[in-house]
Amino acid sequence: MVTVLLLLALLPDAREVAVVADTLCAESSHNWPDAEAVAAVVVNRADAPGFRPTLSGVVTQPGQFASGCPRARMRPMHYMIALRARLRLLDPPPWLEPDVFWFCASWSRAMRLWPSRYDEVGRTKRLRRAGTMHVYWRLRDGRLERRGADG
Repeated sequence: MVTVLLLLALLPDAREVAVVADTLCAESSHNWPDAEAVAAVVVNRADAPGFRPTLSGVVTQPGQFASGCPRARMRPMHYMIALRARLRLLDPPPWLEPDVFWFCASWSRAMRLWPSRYDEVGRTKRLRRAGTMHVYWRLRDGRLERRGADG
């Protein structure tokens, strides 16, 4: 863990990676596939119009993502996935395409919140000791256009 933190301190955008790592810890616990999928949603939003253009901007937008992971729960995994997200080197599930911008911890809650605007595209598995299952969604009536490489 100390080695990962030292490497992050050398990056010019280390704060952004740390903010995203905190969100991944709070949202996905210690489940690597779920953390990778949550990070992919964050990247999708940052690369699309209508959302904030930076990863830290996306995860700190009010009411969108959990944060405040206790330091004792933080793992090198969270920093590694956050760094991979920053470098756009994620390997999300095949169903998590660039137009997937939302997820929710339960299908029934998602259906109450978004009954007709969104289509379910995939789920991460519930692991016995590793947090909750997430259900991932995309807009039903069209895609948001992705931002170009210049933002």
